[in-house]
Amino acid sequence: MDIAKHQFRVALSFPGEHRAFIDKLAERLAERLPREQIFYDRWYKEALAVFDLDALLEDIYRQRSELLVVFLCREYAEKKWCQLEWRVARDLRLNGKAESIMLVRLDDVDIGGLLSIDGYVDAQSDSPEYIADLILKRLHVRPLTATDFKKPRWRAGLAALALPLAAWFLYVQPLIDRHLGEARRYLSSGRYAEAAQAYEQAIPLAPFRRDVRLLKDIAELGRDAVAEERPDAGKLDARLAALLEQAPGNPHLLVLDGLRLYHQGDLRGAEGRYREAIQSDPNLAEAYFNLGVLHEDPGEAEPWFYKARELAPGSPTYRDAHAAVDLERGRYAEAIAQYAAIPQYPLAKLEEAKARWALGELERAEARQQEAADWLANANTAASPWNQYPWDFDTGAQTVSLRSLACKRYYAALAVAATRHLLGTQTELPSPGACAQAIEAKQAVAEDIRRYALVQPGQAQAGQVFMSRLLAR
Repeated sequence: MDIAKHQFRVALSFPGEHRAFIDKLAERLAERLPREQIFYDRWYKEALAVFDLDALLEDIYRQRSELLVVFLCREYAEKKWCQLEWRVARDLRLNGKAESIMLVRLDDVDIGGLLSIDGYVDAQSDSPEYIADLILKRLHVRPLTATDFKKPRWRAGLAALALPLAAWFLYVQPLIDRHLGEARRYLSSGRYAEAAQAYEQAIPLAPFRRDVRLLKDIAELGRDAVAEERPDAGKLDARLAALLEQAPGNPHLLVLDGLRLYHQGDLRGAEGRYREAIQSDPNLAEAYFNLGVLHEDPGEAEPWFYKARELAPGSPTYRDAHAAVDLERGRYAEAIAQYAAIPQYPLAKLEEAKARWALGELERAEARQQEAADWLANANTAASPWNQYPWDFDTGAQTVSLRSLACKRYYAALAVAATRHLLGTQTELPSPGACAQAIEAKQAVAEDIRRYALVQPGQAQAGQVFMSRLLAR
């Protein structure tokens, strides 16, 4: 679909802090509208990875959407992208098109340009599904109700049964199949948060499927195990043990058990679990990826990463890992090509910059690092599931795992500062802010400089000076 020309029935304008709410709302809308008639940014990531995104979004919201739904809240008032979208909404009102705008309040914060005489939907105590139904009514589309799926008593006869059965096969079963299909793909590629959400959406439609509930529990466990702020490890282990007792041969649980052993330093045990998982499900991309992680030698890791990428080509994590092999083996042009193909993934831009350090392309390295820093400062991009996973770096002495957004931002800022120092234009180191792993972030950047910036003779002296400054503070 050419998004630059496509017409939408509804477009959603919101801050990323409320993405969980909007996710559920968008899926509810998709029960009655084709997905291609709903402009929800997460469904068009590749189409939005363009220059002049502001102009494209303005055109979509102003010209090519029948209804613009604006979710007003404190975060909306603070975000620059939301402010752009809010200006479009106000301009539509000023030009006599107020009927094409629907305002939804997520809190009571004052919004510039919103008057006391303006009407809105108060969503503070309502579910996303209920708000979605109101949007559908605004579009004159009848929402699905329980009566669409309710089975009549057998005494009502076959004639009364025909319509609900038709509704089931036409509407409910395709929804179940879609949610479960998405959930399986997410779970197999380690996208646990998205898998848990997809299973959550399937359960009300298939309440008696115990297998769906089990898979939802597995996905939620995986989500918590790789979250930025991990819960108590003992509780995670207890949940894993309980699920393994319930389904001892489940390949996804075998992968999570392997991950537990990996974090405990039992690499041989982790490898055994991953291989068991592959034997049970040869298409389990996350098991192949984790086998690659076990190998320190890039040459030994490469075939595992390649297999994971082959099974889940849409995963930036797997492509990033495969590109990292090229980077570590000195295949800098190949690494750059792979990193450049990963959309809206800040870590890929930071890794690409290392390859450009090695080639002496400092201006391009700075541009990529700044692009990553800008993405991390954007709430929508930073909230993407891809950017919720830890960033792991080998410092030579240890593996550093940066989990929080604050530390990822600090790492990116340090990388920008390093390049500017190599260019002779940077004087001060950035502040760590709320990063609790400031020392680890510095160690990671220092190791990056040692491996990739110092290989260019003209950069070696400046790189050594910056490393000394970095590690002295």
